[in-house]
Amino acid sequence: MHRNARLFLIGLLLTGCATSVRAQSPVPASREELQKVYLDFLKQEGYVPDVNSDGNVEFKLEGGKYLIILDPKDRSFFQLVFPSFWKIEGDEQRQRALAAANQANMGTKIAKVFVGKNTAIASFEGFLKEPSDFAAIFKRAIAGLRLAVKTFADEMNKK
Repeated sequence: MHRNARLFLIGLLLTGCATSVRAQSPVPASREELQKVYLDFLKQEGYVPDVNSDGNVEFKLEGGKYLIILDPKDRSFFQLVFPSFWKIEGDEQRQRALAAANQANMGTKIAKVFVGKNTAIASFEGFLKEPSDFAAIFKRAIAGLRLAVKTFADEMNKK
């Protein structure tokens, strides 16, 4: 086969492969579609979820408010947050909170604690093939998040 014809065929094959891959990539879900996936699941699990003013899904568990942060531009990203679970007052407590967050982060898989100026926030983050795949990991995500919060609180309560 002539060299130019071979290069043309290779180029044609590569273009076809790229088009094929592009055609198989999922189109990002709308915010409303993502909300419905999360709301339906949480209702089935016995929670009373709602959509907050930011468009994220929130629900309560044992007195705490949790959020599922929606990112329709990255439908594979799943983030479950326990916002402002610990109030931080003053510099000395903030230093202790940073050390407690470090302990929680080292001792907990995937769930992490972040220290802001006045509060501590816990977050579970991961990538999923499809948004609905979160149902398979939800209970473990909650458990990991709660373990991080407990570890943080135990460290903060040490004298």
